[in-house]
Amino acid sequence: MIITPDRIRSTFIKKAQKELFLKLPLVFSETVFKKTLHKILRKNRITDEIIITSLNKTVEKVPLKWNTKTDYKLLSFDSSKIQIIDILSAFQPLYYLSHFSALYLHELTNHRPEEYFLSKEIIGRIPVHSKDKMSEKIRQAFLKAPRKTSKYLTYQKTKITLLEKQDLGKIGVKKKSLKIEEKRQVSVSFTSLERTLIDSIISPHYSGGIKTVINAFSKARININQLYKIYKAYSPYYPYWQSVGFLLHKLKKSDVSKRWLQYFSSPKMIFYLDKNFNENWDYDSKWKIYYPKGLI
Repeated sequence: MIITPDRIRSTFIKKAQKELFLKLPLVFSETVFKKTLHKILRKNRITDEIIITSLNKTVEKVPLKWNTKTDYKLLSFDSSKIQIIDILSAFQPLYYLSHFSALYLHELTNHRPEEYFLSKEIIGRIPVHSKDKMSEKIRQAFLKAPRKTSKYLTYQKTKITLLEKQDLGKIGVKKKSLKIEEKRQVSVSFTSLERTLIDSIISPHYSGGIKTVINAFSKARININQLYKIYKAYSPYYPYWQSVGFLLHKLKKSDVSKRWLQYFSSPKMIFYLDKNFNENWDYDSKWKIYYPKGLI
């Protein structure tokens, strides 16, 4: 029996495809695919362009619709089995689930996400703010509606919003394996409970709104030391620690808010629980917080 070059190629293509299938998840980025394929080719000392072209054709592009420049090209061996969690997982390790998506994973909301939030940290990004006329700057900022990112994509009818965050060295980011089917699990990176709460109090508009954030604080079993560790890492310009203290005081036992207060020596200033402040809001004199009337 004569073994032809085509037969040799066909045999290797099948072998390499099987190895790729075992090494890669259901959905993966184009970059990850190329790196994995390159390792297999190098290990077997393959430089045949016909083989390389054939293996590139064994994957199909996942149909993502971007509203801006395409950052990620996702691929799959079988797009018919894709679920939204496969798409979200494929953005790792650069991105991780945050805000409302993380609240859902921590079971702090009963509402299944209609929009998912993925965050990435920009290395070296450290916010710089002047302390001059801070009270007036805060008031002016919180009279306005919150600023929202314009960067998102959709998969089928599901929206995925991409956020850029301050560089915290991924403090409070963890991994979890989710069972999707009987024999299939997907690993996802997402923010810890405490980091999720800090992110949510800073940006409630990405976390289902301030009512959802309040409900999350009410349900959560919070490690105050970890909460402060995350807050300190952010070191935000605005005194969000007052918002946190206000919610802890209203929703938890009094000793919890007292423990939180012990971390802070700076005097309180007038602050706001959410954006779009108006003069009809209620005011808490202990924490110097304005909040929507009847909210809590």
